[in-house]
Amino acid sequence: MNLLLTGAFLVALLAVLYAPGYLAIRSFGAKGALGLAIAPSISALMLTLTGVILHAVGIPWNHLTVLALLASLTAIVFGLSRILLPFKPLQALSSAAHPFAYWGTRVTAGIVAILFLAMPIWLGTFSMIPQHSDSIFHLNGVWVLGHYHDGYPFGGLSPLYGVAVKDISYPLVWHQWISTVSPQSQILLATNVALVSLRLIWLHGMVVLGSVLFPNRRRAQAAIPLLVLILPTVPIGLTNVLSRWPNALMLCLLPGLIALATFLSHFPGLFTTGQRIATKTLIVLSFAGAFFTHYSAAVCLLFLLIPSILQYCYHTVQKWRSQQLELTQKISFVTAWVLFGLWTALIFNQAWTFLKYAQIKTSTWNLWFPKLLSLLRMYQRNDGLWWQTIPLNLIILLLIVGIVDVLLSKRRDYLLPSFLFFGLLCYASLVPMGILTTFTGWWYSDPIRMMGVLSLAGIPLSALGADRIYKFIERYWLKLLGSNENAADTKKTKTKSLIAKYSLLAIAITLLTTGSWNLRATLESSLYSTILDPSLQQISPGEEAFQKRIAKQIPPGELVLGEAANGSALLASLHNTDVALKQQNYSKHDYVGRYLRKHFSEIATDPRVCMYLRKYHIKYFYYDPQDKFAEISMRERSPGLYNVPTGLPGFTLIDHVGKIQLWKIDYCDTHFLDYPPAPLAR
Repeated sequence: MNLLLTGAFLVALLAVLYAPGYLAIRSFGAKGALGLAIAPSISALMLTLTGVILHAVGIPWNHLTVLALLASLTAIVFGLSRILLPFKPLQALSSAAHPFAYWGTRVTAGIVAILFLAMPIWLGTFSMIPQHSDSIFHLNGVWVLGHYHDGYPFGGLSPLYGVAVKDISYPLVWHQWISTVSPQSQILLATNVALVSLRLIWLHGMVVLGSVLFPNRRRAQAAIPLLVLILPTVPIGLTNVLSRWPNALMLCLLPGLIALATFLSHFPGLFTTGQRIATKTLIVLSFAGAFFTHYSAAVCLLFLLIPSILQYCYHTVQKWRSQQLELTQKISFVTAWVLFGLWTALIFNQAWTFLKYAQIKTSTWNLWFPKLLSLLRMYQRNDGLWWQTIPLNLIILLLIVGIVDVLLSKRRDYLLPSFLFFGLLCYASLVPMGILTTFTGWWYSDPIRMMGVLSLAGIPLSALGADRIYKFIERYWLKLLGSNENAADTKKTKTKSLIAKYSLLAIAITLLTTGSWNLRATLESSLYSTILDPSLQQISPGEEAFQKRIAKQIPPGELVLGEAANGSALLASLHNTDVALKQQNYSKHDYVGRYLRKHFSEIATDPRVCMYLRKYHIKYFYYDPQDKFAEISMRERSPGLYNVPTGLPGFTLIDHVGKIQLWKIDYCDTHFLDYPPAPLAR
């Protein structure tokens, strides 16, 4: 593993995700912590616009054009800020509390960041090949952008779905982000580095959110990095357990967005009318960036913040009735509801059909209490050994104490209402709860996806619980050391108190990080290792060496046909060699791929097979006798790629390793040349 190149990719990926957005909004006065936390969402929006603009003007997508256009967009925004708005309408955001002002936060965040970076180095996963089916989809998605030079969000990924597929819409920010910095030969390393960088982005966003939610509770702020380490749901649960990489990136953008909205609601007196409009515009643009990163951002924020949204609407109506609303506030309020109503009416039938299809239909009330406990710790799986999950189970206690803290302090932010409502929705993905279970279809009734959203409220609540427990322990030690009211004021007692407190804190951090380290090591390896389930293996070390050899023998422009789940699809992203079937989540729009999967073995009798091979320059056949991937029978879904008559003249064996073979297809150069027949002249 090249640590220098790995470090360069880490710096480049973070720079692309932070620099354009931060420089753009900084020109309007948004300096400091909030500006930096919201920057990735703005950069995501700028990447989306870059793909649209380059596609519209016919300029190919590559490193130079993307970086040049990002720089141009940043310069244009800077120029507009100087010409149109010299008073810097976002300047009030600079007054937000610095998230790392407290030394405890710097220490815990530093420890956690080091552990996040050390884990893949220790395990060597930076150079390993992900083995999940969705991993291949996203690896090849990055390759498609670089190979076909089109980063258009509404069609750029079409070649990933099939050789003849057009106009597929898919959120592209994840693939654009990696493609911007990665050459075609380093997609694997760049992707693995991006997966690790998500942990740093999530850590940073949650620390900033904590500093906005409780600026005067430093120990709660310092607890957030440790909770981010203990709770694996975001991002490692999404990236390494589920391989939902764009979804994970989107969730990592939400803490900054929520922090910005919270700051605006907590400190309205800091904003003039113009500044409120500018800040709300920034919130809308940030949401757009998260939305184009993954479309589920809309339902994540809507359902998480429903209690706050309803409360805001109630207070707005009350102010309207008492003549306390300005005209601009009335217009924005009505406009928002009209747009929401129109959008709901437009997509209702389609959305309801999707929900009925995607919701879980097999849940029961069996083990309802363990399921409830898994909800309270915000991670449903039982990964690792029992002692590795002790820190994770500790979250249940911290969360309950945090809820009590909110009730006693009468906090009025989103934390408790959002946690209770969305927690109920999460529980509906574990047990049947009627209409609530239907709504979990937005997340395919997947508890990990949903608990990732829940952690946006659960982690801050747990941090409040950790702060209150720490205060209790502190008072206990002072009482234990002091025999009277003035004992704590003596120098000796103070020294003992400090030693006791910080020793206890060091022990707690050590135990928490040790247990979390081992659990995270298990989850880290789950993306790359198939020891527990060999049927999930996409490619073996011997097959990887085989692919390196054959990639050198396949001319550019000629495609390889093979079942995507047998490892052949990885020829694209690992060895820059085009394949006909680039992902195993086969699309209904890929009529060519579907036909070849069913009928390629009939090449000697079916002229349409040769027609497709010639038309799309498919010149090689990748054979692997592997039959199973997970619970999928590849032989059943792709019967045409088995029992192929390679003994026919026109099939030439190029290379093999074990039973895996690469065949050159020349058969169609001399057969069925008159098919399809030419249309009759009129």
